Order: sequence, then C-alpha cells, then structure tokens
Amino acid sequence: FDIMEHLDASQRKELHKQMELIFEQFKRRVAQGRGKKIRNLDKIATGKVFTGSQAIKLGLADKIGTLADAVALAAKKAKIKNYRVIQLPKPKSLAELFLEQLGYKVSSMETANNLIINMAGISPELFIRTKQVIKMMSEGKILTIMPYYIRLK
Repeated sequence: FDIMEHLDASQRKELHKQMELIFEQFKRRVAQGRGKKIRNLDKIATGKVFTGSQAIKLGLADKIGTLADAVALAAKKAKIKNYRVIQLPKPKSLAELFLEQLGYKVSSMETANNLIINMAGISPELFIRTKQVIKMMSEGKILTIMPYYIRLK
C-alpha cells in the first residue's frame, strides 16, 4: 500500500495485524531480557513513556545513566578495557545542515565553509574570526565582544 493514500478496510486490517505481531514480539523480548525484574508487563506495555525513576520502580531499568555510562557498563561486562565509540553517521555541522536545506550537496566542512563565504560575500578571514568567536561564546570564554579587531604586527 501507499502511505500517502488512504487505507481501505483490508489494508487497515493488515496493518493492524502487523502492528500487533510487532508488539507481541516486543513484549516477548522485554520479558526475556528483564526476566523476573519486571511484573505485570501487559499492564505497563501500553505505549506510555516513563521517567527513569518510574522505569526503575516498574523493573524496566536497573539504574539511570547516560549513553556513555551504558557503553562503559557494557564494556566492563564484556571485559573490554580499550575501546572507542564512534557515531555513525557522523553528525553534520550547522553549516552543512543549513546548506543542504538550500539544496547544496556538501561533501566536507571545507566545501561548506567556501559556499558560505561565497554566498555571504565576506572575506575568508572574517568568516574564520566569526567562527572562532562563536566557538568561544559557546564555551563560555567570552565576556565582551568589541566592535573592532586588533591585529598586532
């Protein structure tokens, strides 16, 4: 069926059947993974989103932590001491996202920077300084920005 078109009765019925199958598979996997830590799975598996504290009380989680905490715990349980985490796909910069929204194909940050310099009609030096100021501001390192640039020779 086409997701852009309205579903007829038989398509709705088939979609509902598939959703039920996926939901039952999900509940089986939760029950296998959590074991006796979780009670009343059918009562809490309603699609509701729980806070971390609620999830712990319900047996859905053991403790609250970050993704880094979870990776470190998994490495510890697997007895892996040296590992690295990579994010795939690599996150795009604000410049890359902006240019892609304008229809440009951006293959690298250098390409993105050059496109912005050309589109804005500014000098590469001004662009680099602006990026440096934005970076320092985001790191909380700037108290005041002066309306001029001093260059020492």
